[in-house]
Amino acid sequence: MTIVSNKVEEITRKNWIDWMKVIGITAVVWGHFFPEGMSDFIYAFNVPVFFVISDYLTKENRGMRENAKKVAVGLAVPYILLALLKVAGFVFKHITDGKALWSLLYVVTGVHDYNGISGCNNLWFVYTLIIIKLFFPIIRKQRILIAVLAVVSLVCGKLYSDLDVDIPWAVPDVLLAFPFFALGYLIRVHNPKSNVQKNYNRLSFLLSAIGVILLVAITYFASSYNGEVHLFSGHYGNNIFLFVLAALSGTAMVYLLSKLLDSVRWHGLRIISSGTIVILTFHREFIHPLSKLFDKLDMSLIMQNVAIFLSSVVIVLVFIPIIMLLERYAPILLGKRK
Repeated sequence: MTIVSNKVEEITRKNWIDWMKVIGITAVVWGHFFPEGMSDFIYAFNVPVFFVISDYLTKENRGMRENAKKVAVGLAVPYILLALLKVAGFVFKHITDGKALWSLLYVVTGVHDYNGISGCNNLWFVYTLIIIKLFFPIIRKQRILIAVLAVVSLVCGKLYSDLDVDIPWAVPDVLLAFPFFALGYLIRVHNPKSNVQKNYNRLSFLLSAIGVILLVAITYFASSYNGEVHLFSGHYGNNIFLFVLAALSGTAMVYLLSKLLDSVRWHGLRIISSGTIVILTFHREFIHPLSKLFDKLDMSLIMQNVAIFLSSVVIVLVFIPIIMLLERYAPILLGKRK
């Protein structure tokens, strides 16, 4: 890509979308510290927000073949390569006892770490998204059908969760993920003239800030009553309605916050946004030593939570040079071609 096209990309890309992705991935990192008193709140929205925005940049008239090719290059290939890198240590360690083959099978079939065997780990999200994106073009123009399927998916997701199946598998996760993906699509196509955007622009900064605060409160209290969500294993918490409420209010919170930050343009923002899949794959390697350190330090709960949040931000920032190197020398890991 030339310097000129880079400049055009910086101008035309939607800055608030980058902010949503950066806030979302920071919340994912933050949640994996499992901060006391905050986990329910974080897990209420940190994954749903990504499914809501996943369809936003998809070309409306893309055919099945073109769509499959895009999913393969943009998601499937990076998923396989990054997942294999993630489990490489486990595979080599267990090359003689049969567990290595199970690990590779888990990666291919989208099974999370299970029974002490490494699988797709945090990349279950990507596996689930691949399934949705391959299936979605079949029904893309049937808006009523999409809405009906979203409701049916929630019902089936509730039934699956109520079975209390203890297999963290990305395939049934589609049931709880699809409604949010569908919502993102329906919002986009229902308002082709961007009336939502125009209405937002009429709001003052103060009203938007108040909206963020109210949405934080709604998300916090709804998630507190619902309990911790484990989407990677298809579990929504204690109440399916509170799960949906907290996920939607949390996503709206991230959207409003991103719009407030829209005027803040920073090149690093684009880099982080384009490399969220890499952060998703390897951020736990940074979390583990820090978590052990925080456990040893004699800090109050408030100070510990502040330290955890700031550490989450730092971890995301640390990935900037890593993503820049990958963009230059291994763009295929980011879903890009040379």
